Formats: sequence, C-alpha cells, structure tokens
Amino acid sequence: MHRFWPSLRNDTASAIASIAFDQPHAAVDGNVFRVLSRVFGINTPINDPKGVKEFKTLAEELLNADDPGTHNQALMEFGALVCTPKKPKCDTCIFNHTCFALQEKSIDQLPVKLKKLKIRKRYFNYLVFDIKGESTILRQRKGKGIWQNLYEFPLYETIHNLQDETELTEDLLLEGLAREFVNKVQNMRKSADLEVTQRIRVEFAADDEVGAAVLAYEDYIKAETLALECARVPDLGESGEEWDVNGHSVRIRIGKVKV
Repeated sequence: MHRFWPSLRNDTASAIASIAFDQPHAAVDGNVFRVLSRVFGINTPINDPKGVKEFKTLAEELLNADDPGTHNQALMEFGALVCTPKKPKCDTCIFNHTCFALQEKSIDQLPVKLKKLKIRKRYFNYLVFDIKGESTILRQRKGKGIWQNLYEFPLYETIHNLQDETELTEDLLLEGLAREFVNKVQNMRKSADLEVTQRIRVEFAADDEVGAAVLAYEDYIKAETLALECARVPDLGESGEEWDVNGHSVRIRIGKVKV
C-alpha cells in the first residue's frame, strides 16, 4: 500500500492494511513505541533508523496474524489511554507485574528520543595572501570546532554571506565597532558595580556608522552584555557617559532590568 501512496507514513499504511484489508502488518506509531519501550525496556532511540527497525521487528513478532487489525487498534489505544506520556495508569495496567520501566522506575526515561541538532549556518571567508608570488600565509585551527588542528588560510567568519571584497571590508569595520561597543558597555557595568549576570538595558546615541554596527551585531552584543534591549536614541543629553568607539563619539547609558 505504501508503494501506491508514497506520502503515507509506514505506520499509517500498516494500520490501513491491517484494519481495512486484514493484512498482517504491525502498525508502530508513537503510542506503540512508548508501550513497547517501557514494557520491554528498550532504550534504542525511536527516531533513529536502528531503533525504528528494532521496534518494527518486535511489533511484527508480537502481532496476532489471525486478527491484525484488532491487535493494532488495541495496542495503539492502550498507549493512548493507559500507557500515556505523562502520568500513565500503572496501577491498573495489565503489564504492571512484568513492565521493565515500572520495575526499574524508568517510566519518565522511556522511550528514548534523540534531540534534534540545531543547524547553524556559518560563513567562512578565507583571506588568500600572495606574497610576491612566492609564499602565502597559513594558520592552524585550534579549539574544538570543525577541522580541528588542520591548516587553513586566515579565516574571517561572518553572520551572513558576503558578496565581494568591498562587503568584507565593510563587515570588518562593523564588527570592530561592535566589539569595541561591547567593551565600553562592560566597562560601564564594572564602574556601576553591576553583577556580571545582571541583565541591563543599553541606550546609546551615536552616528549612523556605529548604529549600523550595533544593528548588524545586535545578537552578539546582547549575548556578550546580557542586555535584554539595546536601543538607539536621538539624544541622551548629559546623561550616561561619552565614549570614543574607534574614533566615533558615542554616549551610552545603561540601566538595570528587574527579573
């Protein structure tokens, strides 16, 4: 059936085949994964190909081939009504004398599901130096990141894709301003005796170039300063402190944020 309707999930196709056509196919949905993992103590992740195969094989072995439709419906309903994700009805469960998870007090840990990795886009801009046509510059990557200890051209990583050398130069200037801005904010935090973990609101008055840098690197600035908000204002008057940020006059005011 899955061959004729490719968009159907395997568990849906198996359920239809068994219930509607009395075909001996075990349906393994989220409820069945939960029941089998707890009763049999299976800690193979249910969203891993190996785990899917393992649970499918077990379900096929347990299937009542004489009445597969009723069997699948009963097991899915059992997981939905008795062996629920939270606060399962273990006291009245027919498997409470043999259930692995109940005996080992691991109900909350089963089934196991792999956490999805958060994909972060990274943009690597390599600077290739041609020194009189005879040599260049390489460096060794340090830390625990990608390609650890391998050699590469000098790298400048950005938060977005750069189109050409002009944009790279502009981004270098913006990043330099943003980093210096963070340093100034941190110095003000220290002079105001604010805790490192104290969330703050940062207000600043500056020219368009510094404003563009703060806007481009807003997430970086928030992460480094723990500021909930970094707002550019037209004029701060005499309040706050005036700083020189890479040749730009910037007036900054910080305040505590109640948590």
